[in-house]
Amino acid sequence: SAGTRGEAFVPQTPHLLYLVTNKIRIPAGMTVSQTRTIASEAALDAGADPVTARETLTYLFPTSLRSESSSAAADQFYVMSAAGFVKVVNGRVTGVDRSPGDYYTDPLLYRDYEMMTRVLETAGIDAHRVTFQRMDGRICYFIGRPYYDQSPQPGLWIEKDSFFPVRYLVRRGGRTIDVRYGDWQRISRSWYPRETRIFVDDAHYADIRVDRMGLKTDLPASLFDVEKILGQYPRADQLPGQPARGDTGVENLDKELETFNKLYD
Repeated sequence: SAGTRGEAFVPQTPHLLYLVTNKIRIPAGMTVSQTRTIASEAALDAGADPVTARETLTYLFPTSLRSESSSAAADQFYVMSAAGFVKVVNGRVTGVDRSPGDYYTDPLLYRDYEMMTRVLETAGIDAHRVTFQRMDGRICYFIGRPYYDQSPQPGLWIEKDSFFPVRYLVRRGGRTIDVRYGDWQRISRSWYPRETRIFVDDAHYADIRVDRMGLKTDLPASLFDVEKILGQYPRADQLPGQPARGDTGVENLDKELETFNKLYD
């Protein structure tokens, strides 16, 4: 959607993110059960079926997240916390850096305006600039470097009337990750999007549909202990006789099925 320039007063980033986090609230914890469907146009054109994975996300706001998923190809989980990131696939540590499909949780996890500001800056977003941008017919606040053409810059789009994040665009590892959030639903005093679409390098990458949400308290810290997990599971690239990362279908899944036509090679 093309950006359109707005002349009205817009809030500064700290105030705007404070309004966002105050709207979506910060419960102690939350579990989300969802279905992620992953497909590429090239794979579908070749007659391949989309890959569907069941996922359970456990949030310990505003710093930690655990995602567990299963599909026909593999079982995996990843944990993200202030201590770092780790992904385990079929009992092996396959990564300590997030893949393109993992960034969509940023605006959902960091429900603290100061923390979210730092996350945006780390993602290469100009967090000191807020303008109006029109997206899909809706007027949004846009945090990021202003643009007035068809080439959006990295940033966060926040719907003007609802204060819900509706789009998040970052560039990481040479890839452009474009996330769209929709159908925000209330659970107690908190909010969460039931529909998320992810695009990578302008190609449709994944659809996420939430089936159930529930608030949680007293979540055990061990669920989110990155250092403990790193000591508990062997690294895939350190096991004798194992192929290097990226050589099997499982490792492609570890990269969030980034290369769709090689998934079952």
